[in-house]
Amino acid sequence: MEDHIIEILKAPIKSESDKKEYKILKLKNGLVAVLISDVKDQTDSNEINQVETTNEEKMAAATLQVGAGCFCDPVEILGLSHFLEHMVFMGSEKFPTENDFDSFIRKGGGSTNAWTEYESTSFYFECLEKHLPEALDKWSQFFIAPLLKKEALTREREAVDSEFQMVLPNDLWRKVQLLMRSAKRDTPVQVSFPWGNLKTLKDNISDDELYKSVHDHRRRYYSSHNMTLAIQARLPLDTLEDYVKDFFSGIPNNNLPKPNFSEFVDVFDTPEFNRIYYIKPLNETIQLDLVFALPSQKYEYKSKPMKYISHFLGDEGKGSILSYLKKHMWALALTAGCYFCEYDNNSLFSFFTVTVVLTEEGLKHVFDVIEVVFAYISLIKTEGPQQQVFEELKVIADADFRFESQYSASYNTSTLATNLHIYPPEHIISASKIYKEYREDKICKLLNKLTPKNVYIAITTKVLPDGLQFNKKEKWLQAEYTDIQISEELLSKWELVVPYTELSLPPPNPFVTSNFDVLPCTSNHPDYPEKLIDTDKCELWYRQDQKFKLPTAHFCIYLINPVTIESPKNFALTNLFVELLSFAKGEEVYPATMASLSTYFIAEDRGITVQVDGYNEKLPLLLELMTKYILNLSDHMNQDIFNGIKEDTLKQYYNRVLQTASLEYELGNKLLIRNYFSPLDTYRELYNLTFDDMLEFIQFFPKNLYVKSLVQGNVSADVACDTINKFITSLNFEGIPKEKYPKLSVPQIPLGEKCLFVESFNKKDTNCITSNLYQVGLFSLKDMVLMCIIMRIIDEPCYNTLRTNEQLGYDVSTYGRRVYGVLVYSLRVTSQVNKYSTQYLDSRIEAFLKQSQKLVDETTVEGLEKIKEDLVKTKQVCDHNLSEEVYRNWLEIIYDDYMFDRAKQEVECIKTITLEDIKIWWSKHNHFGSQENFRKISFQIAGHIQDNQATSEATEEAVTDKSDLQDTALKILGDNNKLPEGKPSGYFIEDIEEFKNSLCPFSKAEE
Repeated sequence: MEDHIIEILKAPIKSESDKKEYKILKLKNGLVAVLISDVKDQTDSNEINQVETTNEEKMAAATLQVGAGCFCDPVEILGLSHFLEHMVFMGSEKFPTENDFDSFIRKGGGSTNAWTEYESTSFYFECLEKHLPEALDKWSQFFIAPLLKKEALTREREAVDSEFQMVLPNDLWRKVQLLMRSAKRDTPVQVSFPWGNLKTLKDNISDDELYKSVHDHRRRYYSSHNMTLAIQARLPLDTLEDYVKDFFSGIPNNNLPKPNFSEFVDVFDTPEFNRIYYIKPLNETIQLDLVFALPSQKYEYKSKPMKYISHFLGDEGKGSILSYLKKHMWALALTAGCYFCEYDNNSLFSFFTVTVVLTEEGLKHVFDVIEVVFAYISLIKTEGPQQQVFEELKVIADADFRFESQYSASYNTSTLATNLHIYPPEHIISASKIYKEYREDKICKLLNKLTPKNVYIAITTKVLPDGLQFNKKEKWLQAEYTDIQISEELLSKWELVVPYTELSLPPPNPFVTSNFDVLPCTSNHPDYPEKLIDTDKCELWYRQDQKFKLPTAHFCIYLINPVTIESPKNFALTNLFVELLSFAKGEEVYPATMASLSTYFIAEDRGITVQVDGYNEKLPLLLELMTKYILNLSDHMNQDIFNGIKEDTLKQYYNRVLQTASLEYELGNKLLIRNYFSPLDTYRELYNLTFDDMLEFIQFFPKNLYVKSLVQGNVSADVACDTINKFITSLNFEGIPKEKYPKLSVPQIPLGEKCLFVESFNKKDTNCITSNLYQVGLFSLKDMVLMCIIMRIIDEPCYNTLRTNEQLGYDVSTYGRRVYGVLVYSLRVTSQVNKYSTQYLDSRIEAFLKQSQKLVDETTVEGLEKIKEDLVKTKQVCDHNLSEEVYRNWLEIIYDDYMFDRAKQEVECIKTITLEDIKIWWSKHNHFGSQENFRKISFQIAGHIQDNQATSEATEEAVTDKSDLQDTALKILGDNNKLPEGKPSGYFIEDIEEFKNSLCPFSKAEE
């Protein structure tokens, strides 16, 4: 066989904890590939670990990245690169059926996706390892000989437009798009419009021209020498190498120059960039963004000058910018640096952004806030580069790399395929993670760019200074804004500012870990967490890690109090309590975050959770600090802090109310979970809370608790018990009697079908959703796996029918889940109000389900066995790291299930399922079978028609002023006097509370 390899490149430097093997090769056609062999288990190969990993599966994955993105779009066909990304999936000469690959991947329990950025386009899939050769064969043909048929072209651009419509209400992308418009005219940056829509792909171009352009674009940029590939599986490197040679050597090489934008220099050296932009958000947000345009830092991986600077400007400890702003209650959060995505870090430029979440008082002092930032920059310049700080960052990064957790194959391949375009082969793993050299000159060069004359100032607010009005709109995403020149007075003031005495550089970090010893393995190690403490106050579940063998651990503690779900007011108080705790701990705990330790206060359904994780050495100390704030929060709070945090929490809930995408989920919970309080319920209660309410609550909340806890990782049983007992003793609370232990439950919905038809709160969102939920009944293992098998049968045909063929919308999905002990499955379609009504979407979902009855009926014994085999392997996919295992176990604990071996039990149950079981179950639970247990609620959310895409005077506000949200009610559109054809009497739910109160409980769920 012909040898298609031209060169073996240097193997990458990897972490000590990474047992995978790597090989990088270059094919004769110019494609560069990294092979990742995970044959050796990530744990030591001793008998203890061998037992633990028996029958574990891992998904295989591959990513191919093309070195061309939307910067390569012709100015007359913006969005062409994104459109081509969609089109290549629509069949190939070898496999001409449009959905052949997608069907193959989905039916085998895998997934596939693609995305277009500014300088690259990426394609990935993951699948069970046994399917990898066939998957690679089908997938590679998209890059060898895709069909790109004209009839597919006219359909798929509808999906591209739907994707664009889903982005329209996104404030972040609105701001990014406006920022790009401030670049030099006629550069790829200034004209870029990554998504494309019907205007660019239909209205401004004929079908024949678009068809020709798509083919030309592919031939120009989809060349093998402009591609990188990454493949990971538990297969030998030689086998993976054969796959690469066999399947990817046929990709043509046009030998044309790769995209090069070096002619575009200083693209943001424009008068439009160095201005103040007031941008009107759709959400309730007050934010300041200071964006500094820098020469590209994409390849500065050895010295990382941007990360060095962000360490200072993004500091949250004593003496930091944020500490100063919080003392004045001008700001609640601050981040600084670069996201290292292609929109802010590419070959043309890099952005260094300081983002400040402002209070209303901070907005009044926004120019003072900017002065504080420049005062701190002045401090950094005055003090000069600090090598000891660089060395501390290097020590932390080196430890993080040495003891790095491992991740999924899909994450690894997408990361390394990207990095092959940027870094030398030997550095594709380590480049972004470790510091190689201290370069004072590069630090100074970047600091000298952080000036008032090189900053783009974006102030996101709905409230403008006197004399200004939102009089402009960005062309594509329709951001409303106005812009003004930075006055000479302000420029001079910011340029000449000297360091404030209240500001200081961060001191040496006391949380840096020095002890990385790993506990020895023990015999008779349990497979799952064991209960070490069981009292009327507390339960502790514990498991020492002997699989990943890293010096890390997790402490998870759930403080359960019945008062949380007694009323929406108490639920609101619990959420505000968590926000105040998070604010209070910030300054003292932030250094721990910089030392790779994490701390969380999280509001839960029945109380709050306290979590710390990271290197285990200092976690008990960190938990003590967290406990201190729970006990003494009133010492860290005053009226001004309360007002500021309450204001910010109200904004968070206002924004949640506005999210059409999550409204369906919230409605389902509101309708079907006892004692569930929606974001609107919580907002109304928050609005009326007083400082005295909060002081009273933080005193009595810790007095009566039941504590659930989980300790896992590199911690002994003695340390786990001592730490949790110390925590319990410190809180000094009374236990909760078993009869008062709070439980959430789901009632049984009636036989037949109901519909909750409502209007979206967001007046500027055209997206509409129909999500049909079918209630199965109380959880049983058999029903759970039957539902999983049915979802596996119908998932891909559903996507192909409703999304690909009928083009109802970009987002089509199916899922099955457990909700507090009750099983449900759903089919969901997101479309736009100007395309299809929610009732029509419902009819098409039901038409598909009628068709799916045939799919189930025609399933053969052999077909079912294949589905079961793949489902078993999917259930046996192992945890990639300790965090995944802890998360899985913690869910079992907080939801009172304790089925730690859930996957194992499901596997055994799957093996017993027969074809007759499947047919009987499906007949019971859908409209076209026996309907013996057919219980359906269609959640339908209508979007809002816009005049010329959101320019109507009637839709000036997204909802109303946030204070008026107090009186805003969910608008129910369903009217039983106007029933859709064929729907039964009483089909519409016209009153949520009345309907909910009429439901009967599942007896077991109510226990």
